[in-house]
Amino acid sequence: MKLTMNRLYICLSFFILFNLACDDSWPTQADSTDTNLTYCLDMVNTIEGGAFDYADNNTTDQRVLTISLNSTLTDCESGSLSPVSNASI
Repeated sequence: MKLTMNRLYICLSFFILFNLACDDSWPTQADSTDTNLTYCLDMVNTIEGGAFDYADNNTTDQRVLTISLNSTLTDCESGSLSPVSNASI
């Protein structure tokens, strides 16, 4: 009895996974305007509240990393970078 219940649970789980994986919606199509863009991550490291971050858990000095996603039509060093709207990093 226990063996048949295990087989039933295994068959049901495969059936459910197969049905969830095989939906009828088409994949999202890429926008043709973004195909020629190169994306670049710009990271800026600053220290606020002092000249050095001593990592002594006080609030007078702290390291702040600012990361932004930019796009360009050429490479990241020589191209003009424009920020990507609604981008989550």
